[in-house]
Amino acid sequence: VNLPKHLSTTRLENNIRFEMRGEIYFPIREFDRFSDRFDSYRNAVPGTFGRKDVDEAVDVLNVLRFRCYDVVAFRRSDSQGEDTLLSAEQMLAVAGATYFEKLTWLQNVGFDTGLREGTTRLIHGVSAHQQLPDSVTQLFSAERDHQIDGVVIRFNDEILYEALGSTSHHPRGSIAFKQESEIAVTEILAIETS
Repeated sequence: VNLPKHLSTTRLENNIRFEMRGEIYFPIREFDRFSDRFDSYRNAVPGTFGRKDVDEAVDVLNVLRFRCYDVVAFRRSDSQGEDTLLSAEQMLAVAGATYFEKLTWLQNVGFDTGLREGTTRLIHGVSAHQQLPDSVTQLFSAERDHQIDGVVIRFNDEILYEALGSTSHHPRGSIAFKQESEIAVTEILAIETS
């Protein structure tokens, strides 16, 4: 996996603990070599992590990639108490006031964030609602080294995003658009009972 071996410590504070959040994906260009081991591309990552014998999965683990999409920070407690989650205002000093600044900070520390490939884009201005359908369509159709099943639209302003809070299901500062599932017609050839 492409996790950095060392983080750029000039951008890290000693009394802060970071939790990087993201997704592990199987690069499409690498999958053909391993297609005989997996029922589908979609099941390859969970199938790899579900193996009991790690030796069987080492070659696959070496090609998997990690894409970081968020970071939360905790101030370490001086005693044996729990670490304290930093608020959006406190994160300003660490990673910036916007989601894009946070992603840039993560990239500078050493994580892949998708900024270089353009998988994360900024839509702004009065006409953002007009740009949204075109941007979502472009993101779905863009060529990339991994498959996607949806797109997340999120506020760039971290303080506003945090102030909006969340429901029991999702944050109010973002919304996900799911791509239509592939549909195919199949024919039942036989049924065996046991």
